[in-house]
Amino acid sequence: MFISKSKEDNIKSLSDTWNHKSKWCLTKIEKVYAFLSETVPGCEINDPDVIILASFITQLEFYLNQIDITIKSMSELAKSTTLYELVISLPGVQDNLTSRFIAELGDISRFKNYNSIIAYAGIDPMIRQSGDKDGLHLKISKKGNRRLRTILYLMADSMRRANRSPNAIQDYYTKKTQQVNPLKPKAASIACASKLVRIIYYMHNTGSLYNYSK
Repeated sequence: MFISKSKEDNIKSLSDTWNHKSKWCLTKIEKVYAFLSETVPGCEINDPDVIILASFITQLEFYLNQIDITIKSMSELAKSTTLYELVISLPGVQDNLTSRFIAELGDISRFKNYNSIIAYAGIDPMIRQSGDKDGLHLKISKKGNRRLRTILYLMADSMRRANRSPNAIQDYYTKKTQQVNPLKPKAASIACASKLVRIIYYMHNTGSLYNYSK
């Protein structure tokens, strides 16, 4: 059982199972030990509730494994597309996000321009008309592919946090949050996601890897 093993053994077991760094495993182990210190044992291993819980854990592990297999398959399919090499060249964007982006976007050539992709992802500005006033507002429509919208947000956020040389998304975020009428962080991130679409569409049209110079 967990409590009968040493902390080092539990860390190694968790690290081997989930392929995480020892430091991450240690934080999880500490939380488990803290929980156990406040728990009063009251169940035997053959109790019905324990058997049911073990069954749920087995099912969860099965589905987590299926997710890993699916992501690996998605990655292999994504690598067979010309878009993969272009998107993976974006600083801070790794294989997982690249594969998920291509899976949700599909064939990029089916979009007539980058605005079509922006609308498809639902990050296009909402158009409101009221009496004799109309115009674009900072709120997005949120119509379209919700998963693609989330992935673009994550990709833009990854680029913003990238430790490599400066990139367009980092500078654009700084510009939007420090302008005369600064955007709030979330609104600035959405604006960055929209700009990222324009960057990717340009890379696709020119067949060029990402290269940024101010």
